[in-house]
Amino acid sequence: MILTCPACSTRYMVDPPTLGRAGRRVRCAKCGHSWMQGPPDDLPKALSMAPDGEVRLSPAAARAAEKRRAAQKSAAGWLIFVLVFGGGCAAAYAYRQQIVDYWPPAARLYTELGIKLRVLGEGLEIRNLNLSHAEHDGTPVLVVAGEIANTTGQAKDVPGLRGALLDSDKHELQHWIFTTAHPRLLPGEVASFESEVANPKPDAANISITFTGERPAP
Repeated sequence: MILTCPACSTRYMVDPPTLGRAGRRVRCAKCGHSWMQGPPDDLPKALSMAPDGEVRLSPAAARAAEKRRAAQKSAAGWLIFVLVFGGGCAAAYAYRQQIVDYWPPAARLYTELGIKLRVLGEGLEIRNLNLSHAEHDGTPVLVVAGEIANTTGQAKDVPGLRGALLDSDKHELQHWIFTTAHPRLLPGEVASFESEVANPKPDAANISITFTGERPAP
């Protein structure tokens, strides 16, 4: 859900379950104003409290929350796209790559208008994926390793990577964003990468690693 600071109108994207059933006090990082924020009316009721006090969703409610977040991001993407075009076609053209990197479905609209776009990760190949399981301080961890190869004759910047765990029907269960230790590859260069995701979904049957314009959360 999107929260708006009553004092300075700064907007924040917040995961509804973090507000709890009774709401909680939040503070604006920009102006310091604090207020009591209640949860949305459609917050799933299937909540459980972990021993460490963390609020967790049941599997069914977690999937519902993930679908809601995906719908919110899609709506936000359309809003950005419409606002930019409403502000002028020149701006929409100038920032076309940033828009598509944030919201890939916009690429189809640009393509239909005959506007050429840079393909994120063009000339780079993700290959030789390898999965293994480990445990850190009692927490199960899925370790994903692989390689990125520059198949072109020129140096290439390596964008961020998006890992996703999928069920047997290719529906996304869990995702995370990570970067590699090699932000730029020379022509023909191959670099390895490794990423870990804690508490992988037990019903995950497939994995997807793709390039993304998103950056990992700080």
